[in-house]
Amino acid sequence: MKIKHFLLIFLFAYSSNIALGTHSAGMDLTYECLTSDTVWSSTQVVINTAAWGNECSWNIIDNSNGAIVASGNGYNSNSTYTINLCLLTGSYTFNWFDSWGDGWNGGSYNVTTNTGTVLTSGSPP
Repeated sequence: MKIKHFLLIFLFAYSSNIALGTHSAGMDLTYECLTSDTVWSSTQVVINTAAWGNECSWNIIDNSNGAIVASGNGYNSNSTYTINLCLLTGSYTFNWFDSWGDGWNGGSYNVTTNTGTVLTSGSPP
């Protein structure tokens, strides 16, 4: 797989009690982020696929340690996926991938904060 694009994302939302859900490979999971001394950020990734949705994938990397903190793949064509994340406040990189190498064929991504601030968006060529 080849990385075609990356964007540094800074998250500065404050909350001590956030309830979120996520969608991965057809399974819905719900979890709750609880903390008394750490700052968390609620982030939403929306993936819109067009033709060849199964070629599209993405990940978010924590720039402080290089760990992948979220990712997605295995999408159906002409579908929309909303992924809610609970991340520690910090610096992250969003990467998109296309396994065939011809872009997302009209698909797109949008990453926002819980207040609707767009952190990054695009339609990979």
